[in-house]
Amino acid sequence: MPKWIPCGEDFDIGHVVRWKEGAWYNSPRRRKRGKGLKIGDRHVTAQVLAYDPKGFILLDVLKCEATQGRLGIEVEPFKKHEILRRQRGTIARGGAERMVPKADAPKRLPSSKFARTKP
Repeated sequence: MPKWIPCGEDFDIGHVVRWKEGAWYNSPRRRKRGKGLKIGDRHVTAQVLAYDPKGFILLDVLKCEATQGRLGIEVEPFKKHEILRRQRGTIARGGAERMVPKADAPKRLPSSKFARTKP
């Protein structure tokens, strides 16, 4: 089981980050008033791919779990490998956590059964 540490807005390209974000429903009637209805939450785990020049972050979804929706409206989870575009503050607001890489894993050198070793 991987270890997660709270990171807020402190993550880089290549890091795996997880956070919680709200799922909203905008009916045509509510759209006139300008306020959507929160129907549930999504727990998203994604890898940071790149930074946008406008301050956005591009993320590749690794896993997404949706909670039960309100009012009989189902919350759609994001699909695996779907690309998301979010601001750092949006991710930090959802209680962002970053996965700690395994430093204990042994690093193996590529080898071949045909390689000769010097005696």
